[in-house]
Amino acid sequence: VSGVSCDSQVTGVECSVTVVTDVVFLRGDANDDMSTNVADTVFILAWIFTEGEDPHCFDAMDGNDDGMIDIADPIYLLAYFFSGGSTPPSPFGVAGPDPTADSLTCESSAVAGG
Repeated sequence: VSGVSCDSQVTGVECSVTVVTDVVFLRGDANDDMSTNVADTVFILAWIFTEGEDPHCFDAMDGNDDGMIDIADPIYLLAYFFSGGSTPPSPFGVAGPDPTADSLTCESSAVAGG
């Protein structure tokens, strides 16, 4: 639970509560097809350079988990796929929530059922 706020200026007490749940996703699965492959790098590049389709989960596009979506993300993923680069950070291979606090959001993901 986060974002609890109460206003005692009204008759009685009025509170609002925001419940935050972490959406599970696969890092690198930018196109949300429940797998991470070269098609995801194409999706990221299209989003960066041609105002491509917005993803359901910006966190999934952050291939190197640096909290930004930029050219480094598809390069990182391509290095992993083709030249023995580092394995992408968690959650990769198995869906999970983002363990890194950043400003990227994840509204939904196919691996989370939505």
